[in-house]
Amino acid sequence: MSIDQTNLLELANELSAGPSEVHWRGAVSRAYYSAYHGCQQWHARLPLQGSAGGPQGGVHQQFINQLRNPAPEVKDPQRQVSKMLAMSLGALKIQRHRADYDLGEDVDAVAALNASARAAEILAKL
Repeated sequence: MSIDQTNLLELANELSAGPSEVHWRGAVSRAYYSAYHGCQQWHARLPLQGSAGGPQGGVHQQFINQLRNPAPEVKDPQRQVSKMLAMSLGALKIQRHRADYDLGEDVDAVAALNASARAAEILAKL
C-alpha cells in the first residue's frame, strides 16, 4: 500500500487534535512532509528544475532553493507560484525542525494546527 501527501496531511490533522505535545510535534512534522512531497511532485512537472543556489543546507534546503530560483524557461504564473511555495515551505521547514529537533522548546496545539493549515494552503496552490 502506498500513500500520498493527502494521507500525510490527514494524519497531521488527526495528530493536531491529540492530547499531548508528542502528538502536536508529530502533526507539525507530518504537515511539513505533506507539503514537501506535494511541492516535489509539482516541481517535477516544470519544464526544467530551478537552481539550488542559495542558503547552504541539506536536501530539503536545496529543494527550497530550487523553488526560490525557478529556471528562466519557467514562465508566469508558475514562476510566481514556485517562489511562493519556496517561502511557505521554508517557513514550515523551520517549524518542522523545531518540532523534530528542539525537544527542549515547547510545541503546542496551536503550532500543530497552524502547520496543518499552512500545509493545506500549500497543497491547494499546486
